[in-house]
Amino acid sequence: MAVSYRLGLEDEANFYQLYLYAFNRQDSDARRAFFKTRYAHAQAYGIYDDKQQLVSGLYQLPFKVNFFGKTMSMGGIGDVMTAPEASGQGLASLLLKQTLVAMHQQKTALSYLAPFSFRYYAKFGYTYAFDKVCYQVPATLLKNYAKPLADEQIYRSKLKAVNMDTLALITKKFPQAAGGIIREQWWWDYLLKKNDWELVCLYQQDRIMGYALYERQAAQFVVEEMATVDQQSRDRLFNFFAAHSNNFETIRFYKAGSQVDLDLFSEPSQVKTQILPYMMARIVNLSEFFKAYPYQGKLNQSLTIAVSDPIIAENQGLWRLAMQDGQITLDKQATTLGQADIQLSIATLTAACLGVASLRDLMQRGQVVGTPEQIQILDELLIHQRGAISDYF
Repeated sequence: MAVSYRLGLEDEANFYQLYLYAFNRQDSDARRAFFKTRYAHAQAYGIYDDKQQLVSGLYQLPFKVNFFGKTMSMGGIGDVMTAPEASGQGLASLLLKQTLVAMHQQKTALSYLAPFSFRYYAKFGYTYAFDKVCYQVPATLLKNYAKPLADEQIYRSKLKAVNMDTLALITKKFPQAAGGIIREQWWWDYLLKKNDWELVCLYQQDRIMGYALYERQAAQFVVEEMATVDQQSRDRLFNFFAAHSNNFETIRFYKAGSQVDLDLFSEPSQVKTQILPYMMARIVNLSEFFKAYPYQGKLNQSLTIAVSDPIIAENQGLWRLAMQDGQITLDKQATTLGQADIQLSIATLTAACLGVASLRDLMQRGQVVGTPEQIQILDELLIHQRGAISDYF
C-alpha cells in the first residue's frame, strides 16, 4: 500500500470525497465552502492504496487556547476516517500516531478531539476532559425575568450576515472559557459558513452587554452559546428567548463545562438537565506544556516524575521538576522510566494537569504510584478546576 502521510492542496478533492463517503454526508455548495476553509488551515494526513485511492485520512487544526490565563498551542483532531474497503488494517491508528509525533516536533503543547469512542482514543494517550451541559426549559419559564436596561438595544441577525468587526468585539469582550480556543478571524469565517446560526447582541448605550448564538429548528429553539456581563443582561436575553414561545414550547441551552447552574432558573424542577461527555485531551509536547503551565503555587523541593508514553517517545522517561531562579522548570533526566518519586502515564498526567481529577484521587484509583507526601506536593501546584470548550472541529 502506497503511503502519503502529509497531504497538500493537490489532495483536497480526494480528502473531500472520502469525507463525504465515510461520514455519509451530501455534497452541497455550502458544505464545500466550509470544508475548503477548514482544509486550507489544517494539516491533513492520509494514506493512499496501490491504486492511488485515498483510503484513510484525518486533519489537525493548529489552534491557540486560553489555558486558565495562559496561551497554549493545541492541535484539534478531526475527520478521522477510513474507507470501508480498507477498514480493519489499522490505518487510522497509524495516521493518528504519525500526527501526534509531527505535532510534538512542531512543539504543540496539547491536542483535543471529539471521540466516536472514548475507549479507542484512550489507547493513544487521550483522556476524557470536557463536558457540555444541556438544559431543556419550557419557554414560558423564561418570561418576565428582568426589566429592560436603560438605553437598551437588541441587535439580531443571521450569523452569516454579521461583519467581522462585531465578531471581533464579541471575542474581545467575551473570551472563551478556560480551555477554550482563541477564535481567530478565519475560525469565525468557518463558523459563519458551517452553521445556520443566528446572533443576538444586547447593548446598553452602545456597550455590548451580552450575546447568544442560536438556531430555530423545526420543533425547538436551541441556544448554542451565550455570554453576558451580569445577571440582568443574562435575564434580558432570557426574555428575548421567551418571546419566541408562540413558535417553540421548549428552549434548549448548551453550556460548555460540567457545572450545572439550575439556580439560573426560577423553577429548577421544570428544567431537564443532561451532562454530555464532549471532548478528550492529551499532552503532546510535555516540555512545552509545562513551560506554559499556570502553576498554582511554589515548589519547595524537587520531584522526579516517571512518565510513560507509548506513542511519543520524547515524552517517555524520567523528568525532574524543580525551582530555578524563581521559576518552576521541567528537565528530562533519562529516557528510561526507572525509580521516581511519582510514576504515571501521559493520560493520567493530562487528567491531573487539566483539573479532571486530583492526583490523590488518581492514586486511589491505582493510576499514580508514589508516596502521599510527594503526590500532595505536585497536586498543590496543579489546577483543580475543569476547563470548558464550546467549539467543535
